[in-house]
Amino acid sequence: MIKGLNYYQSENATLRCNGDVEFVPRICVLLAACNGGLWLEEQVLSILKQIGVDVSIFISVDTSTDNTQDIAFHLSSIYEKVNVIPNREEIPGAAHNFFYLLRTVDFNSYDAVALSDQDDIWLPSKLRSAWHFLKYRGFDAYSSDVLAFWDTKLKIKLISKSASQTPFDFLFEAGGPGCTYVVSAICIEDLKKFMVRHYIGLLNIKYHDFLIYSYGRSSNWRWKIESGGYLLYRQHGQNYIGANYGIAGIQKRFKSSIWSDYLEQVDFNLRNFCPLEFRISIGFIFKNCLRFRRNWRESLIIALLLLYHIKKMKALR
Repeated sequence: MIKGLNYYQSENATLRCNGDVEFVPRICVLLAACNGGLWLEEQVLSILKQIGVDVSIFISVDTSTDNTQDIAFHLSSIYEKVNVIPNREEIPGAAHNFFYLLRTVDFNSYDAVALSDQDDIWLPSKLRSAWHFLKYRGFDAYSSDVLAFWDTKLKIKLISKSASQTPFDFLFEAGGPGCTYVVSAICIEDLKKFMVRHYIGLLNIKYHDFLIYSYGRSSNWRWKIESGGYLLYRQHGQNYIGANYGIAGIQKRFKSSIWSDYLEQVDFNLRNFCPLEFRISIGFIFKNCLRFRRNWRESLIIALLLLYHIKKMKALR
């Protein structure tokens, strides 16, 4: 048993809301998979065990070298709420797999849409807690902190993403891990239209959670980032990004090709989502250097790196 898991299960078993217990929201869960055969069944079962909601899961499997596809079809043959959609012939990668799911699945019969990784474990009240904020608090989208864990270590660590939002954080970071996202179906339909219109521009985008948060905030979605974790966020050697440990995590990423991907997406955000009244310039960076991310230390690092790479960014030329 992972140290601390019992505590979070008991905490999350009590929902902090006063709602209509007779209404059960229908939530569509989009799961992008690739070489996740070791974890996929555990992930899916934890979604099916969500309480207080009616879930349907749609799985898209990228070309894999293991048995991920076979497991996905096996699960869909056992559970009527699990669906595997046809393979895609597009750019590989989790972001474009999620983009494919968002464009392909029909959300008309759902109240909200959630995103799922292939290798995590959802605590039973994850979706019900998110729905509470959408239904009873008037939010359009939800994300949260996560509880990172390692198969080789008997402990969990809270990864906080819920510091206060800033006027410009949506241009420079995601709203937390995408696997915590739950968005109203109405807002997802608007996002889908944006994705169709900007299909070519999105071909170089690597971070779906970053894009969704950027689009949502720029479209005046009310976005709640909840403190505390309802999701066990598995850490292993195949994680594309993994848990971000503040400044150390940023520095690690910026020493790799991930920084160039990040820079390209920030450039896309600035050109598509930056409010018209703000002219992005060196002066703007200095003036708002502590407002680019929810953590002010990370924000300062971003400002310095933006100044260093300013010539590479179309939006800053």
